[in-house]
Amino acid sequence: MSELSVDKITGKTGTGGSNSPLQFSGDTLSVADMSGFTFPAGHKTILTQYTEPTGSGNTTSTTGIGFGVVGSQLMINGSKIQILIMGGNVAVLDGARMNEYCGINYKWDSTFSNSTDGSIYMVSYHVGLTSDIGNSVVKGPGIVGTIIENTSGSTKTLYFRPYVKSTSSSYNARWESGSTSVSGAITYLVTYVE
Repeated sequence: MSELSVDKITGKTGTGGSNSPLQFSGDTLSVADMSGFTFPAGHKTILTQYTEPTGSGNTTSTTGIGFGVVGSQLMINGSKIQILIMGGNVAVLDGARMNEYCGINYKWDSTFSNSTDGSIYMVSYHVGLTSDIGNSVVKGPGIVGTIIENTSGSTKTLYFRPYVKSTSSSYNARWESGSTSVSGAITYLVTYVE
């Protein structure tokens, strides 16, 4: 049986040496630079988690706002990302059956410049009650999710965060995180697949 023993492997026009993308130490392989490494379609998966511990979306805006920690993912053309944002508490201050939407605020290539920047994917709709005890507040955990694909023809960075909007400027729509009345932080679970 034949055996090939090498310390480093580089491309024909590469500089080699310490810049070689594949380097061996005994029977251990090191990949020096992953930026030029290409996996077969569907084989590279990155799982990321973000936590928004204290921020809250609180608005009477009927166009809505994005809020909280901004997540990001570099995406090659043809890749997909699944974003699930969950937890915290959705609260509708509602004495007259006003409702609210929750969703994902996203933008390509640069981060958000303000709370209304970017595109919206609205996912969930929360219905308030006509009457309730005390402040007429309807509360429940929030959850939204979507899949976004990069079909631009080039590598781009996607930025994303939670989004909330009211159905009436007379009522506050809230997605809260990290207060004593809330059951935990808002968490983003992100799966990226090339």
